[in-house]
Amino acid sequence: MASKDRMEADMICQLEKFTKSFSLRIDGYSLIQHVQLPKNQLVVATFDLAGHSWILRFSQSFAACNASQRNYCRNFHITLHLSLLTQTKTLVFLEVDFSLLDHSESCWSEGNIFKLGNEAPPVLSGRSRGKIFKLEDDVSAELCISRSEFMSKFLKDGSFMLKCTVDLVKPVCVGARNKRVLVPSSDFSQSANCGHFIHLWNTGEGADVAFKVSEEIITAHKEVLAMRSPVFRAQFFGPMIDSKSDCIAIEDMKPAIFRLMLQFVYTDNVALQEELSFEMAQHLLVAADRYSLERLKLICEEKLSASLDVEMAATTLVLAEQHNCEQLKEICLDFVASREKLQAVIASDGFSHLMESCPFILKDLLAKLDSERRN
Repeated sequence: MASKDRMEADMICQLEKFTKSFSLRIDGYSLIQHVQLPKNQLVVATFDLAGHSWILRFSQSFAACNASQRNYCRNFHITLHLSLLTQTKTLVFLEVDFSLLDHSESCWSEGNIFKLGNEAPPVLSGRSRGKIFKLEDDVSAELCISRSEFMSKFLKDGSFMLKCTVDLVKPVCVGARNKRVLVPSSDFSQSANCGHFIHLWNTGEGADVAFKVSEEIITAHKEVLAMRSPVFRAQFFGPMIDSKSDCIAIEDMKPAIFRLMLQFVYTDNVALQEELSFEMAQHLLVAADRYSLERLKLICEEKLSASLDVEMAATTLVLAEQHNCEQLKEICLDFVASREKLQAVIASDGFSHLMESCPFILKDLLAKLDSERRN
C-alpha cells in the first residue's frame, strides 16, 4: 500500500533548482557610454550552471532622445541578456536578477570578489523570468536610471559593478522507482557517542584541529574524525603524522562541501538531504570517497541515481567509474542503454567527456546494450 506521506509512482519527474550569484565589473565603460548597443553585440561574461554553459550580454538604450542629445539624455536603460552556449533538449526556466552597486560600498575595494553576506541593499535592480529551450532563446532583465545618478553613484574611474543572481529550474526525469541506490539505515543513534558528537558539532567546544579550505578556516575534533574515517585516523594517529602542522590545507574542495562532509561525520546525516542539488551531490561524493565515508557515498549515489537525465547520465557514469560506485554505475548503464535515451545521451557533451576520460567503459556499455537487445 502506498504511503500516506509520499505518493508512489512508476515514473518520477523531479523539478530541481540551481542558483549562481556573482559580481561583474565592467571596465572602460567611458569608451561606449554614448553608444546604443544591440543586445547581441557586447559579451561581458560566460559561466557554467546546471550542466550548461551560459553567455551574458550587455546592452543599453537611450530613452526619448536623438543622437545629438545623448550627452544630455535624462534616462537610459541597462539590460542583461542570458542565453545558452550549449544545446539542451530540456526546457529550463530562469529568473535573472541584477543590481547596480554603489561605488561607495566596501565591495568595490574587493575587486571582482562579491561577499554576499556583506552586500549593500540594492539601490536599483532589474529582474526577469522566462524559459529557454534552444540556443536562440534568451532571458533579459532591464533597469532604467537617470544618467546623472548613474554617473555620480555607480560609475567610478570608468567602471561600474553589478551583482547578478541566476535561478534555474529544470525537470530531472528518471525511470522506475526501483532503479535507485540502496542506502543502509543509520545506526548512529544507537551509538553511545551520538549525543556527544552532535553536541560538539553544534558548539565546536574543544576543537583541536583546523583546516584551511580555500581561504576559510574550519575547526574540528581529531578524535571524532579519526573514529569515523580511516583516512583521518591515519592522518592524525598513524605513523606518518605531522605533529608540527597547526593548520591542514585542503586542496580541490569547496568550503561548503567540506562542511557538509564534517556535518555527516558528526551526525551521520546531511542537512536538507532532500534539497541537496545534483551538483553538490557530485562534489560531496568525491569528498566522501576521499575520506572513506561509505554511507555518505551511498547517500550521494542515491541522490544522483534519482536525478539522472540524458544530459548528465554520461558524466555521472564517469564519476561512478572513477570513484568505485558500483550501484550508481549499474543504474547509469541501464539508463544510457535504454532504447529511448541512447541517441540523446550520445549527442550530449557528457558523452564526449566519457570517451576522453574513460573509454574502457564502452565495453561495459556494449555488454549492457547486448543484454537489452536479447531481452
